[in-house]
Amino acid sequence: MNTRTSLNTAHVVARLGSLAAALLCAAALLLALAPSALAKGATTYILDDYGLYDSSTAQELEQQASGLAASYGVAPYLVVVDDIGGASARSFAESYWLSHDLGLGSDTSGIMFLIAVDSRDYVTITHGTGIYAFTDYGIEQLEDAVVSYLGDDEWEDAAECYYEQCSSILAFCADKGEPFDSHNDPAARAVALGMALAIALLLALAVAFIVRRILKGQLKSVAAGSSAAGFLAGGVVLTAQQDVFTGSHVSVVPLPKNDDNGGGLGGSTVSASGFGGSAGGKF
Repeated sequence: MNTRTSLNTAHVVARLGSLAAALLCAAALLLALAPSALAKGATTYILDDYGLYDSSTAQELEQQASGLAASYGVAPYLVVVDDIGGASARSFAESYWLSHDLGLGSDTSGIMFLIAVDSRDYVTITHGTGIYAFTDYGIEQLEDAVVSYLGDDEWEDAAECYYEQCSSILAFCADKGEPFDSHNDPAARAVALGMALAIALLLALAVAFIVRRILKGQLKSVAAGSSAAGFLAGGVVLTAQQDVFTGSHVSVVPLPKNDDNGGGLGGSTVSASGFGGSAGGKF
């Protein structure tokens, strides 16, 4: 009886040992896969290696970024480091992207705004669908808005502004069926219209001034008569005749529109390494 009990106990212990070994193997596998999953950026878009943002702020930013990624399929990364060493901001950002295996989908689509706090560098890079959605002009507008906060060390406002700009540009692209660019920016078109009206007004004033000077010069050649005899019948002799045009008709021919987004007036510039984006700068 005791022998059978001992055998049963040994069997149970052996089964528990096998189960424990299996659990340890599974745990080791998960630990091995965890860095790869995090690097892929499936759920992490705030890569704050510097520790610039507290946990509450980082969580709020993460929610904004996750919402954009889920809605548009473009990963919007915000990367914060201390400095970029001796590399250029663009090459540092591209190396960071590749080493962390960033991007969504088969074409690893995304946009990344990099802040180097200590060296005061910034840069934006894009990849995959992000290159199409964020044109050179769109990135320029985005950076102008964000860097205005970085210059005053308003880190949280800069991050909020970055995601607001990303949301606006991605929504424009989705709604209009074309990327946000110089030819379809409402603000830029308003400025261009104002400049055209100002030029037209200046031309009109110049023409009026020239006509006035011509008419004034002709009036100076007329002398006053000394008596009324010259105005009697047969007493007026025309010695010269000149036709003066006091009005004219001007035809305006509109310039042809450039509808090609990649025709040199817009679109995205792509580097040899396959990334779009800016050259970066200092803030």
